[in-house]
Amino acid sequence: MGLEFNETDHTYKWDGKLVPSVSNIIAPLRDFSGIPPQILEVKKEWGKAVHLYTAMHDNGLLDPDRSKWDERMIPIVDGWQRFKEQFGLETECFIEKPLYSEEYRFCGTPDRVYPGIICDIKTAAQPQKSTGVQLAAYAHLADPNPKAQSSYRLIECCLHDTGTYKVKMYGQEENWNIFLSCLTIYNFIGGK
Repeated sequence: MGLEFNETDHTYKWDGKLVPSVSNIIAPLRDFSGIPPQILEVKKEWGKAVHLYTAMHDNGLLDPDRSKWDERMIPIVDGWQRFKEQFGLETECFIEKPLYSEEYRFCGTPDRVYPGIICDIKTAAQPQKSTGVQLAAYAHLADPNPKAQSSYRLIECCLHDTGTYKVKMYGQEENWNIFLSCLTIYNFIGGK
């Protein structure tokens, strides 16, 4: 049976059993309580659109006639392309591929896994510390070998609607240890 991913409610199952996602596990590290629900929904939809356009760009599926695009996406895609050029990310990669850790029993979907680089695309104005923890978990999912994980460069790219972007790089070991702490707490409270 293997891994099943339900995109509608963003849930994962392994062999038919529900398993937590990286986002579920690190939820206590992110505080959205001060943001009105309607604003969160708008931001969520914007993030989905940004991920769709960057994925279509990377897969060569965007119409070259930009007049057919959502015009708000033109500077986003331009910023993403400049980021990729800056870091030499023109090689093939896994794009939003759901992965599972048999050892720790969790799932996640990294935005991009390049040879030696794991990248998360964000739409926030500034990088967030919790993204380092998220990326460290993705490194484990991409390759459960600790030596391989430590060789990954973990990069957060915050794309802005002006065509600019901010980048933050994270270390694997410290962030993986934080993730394992979050996983322990998650499992202790019964996965709620």
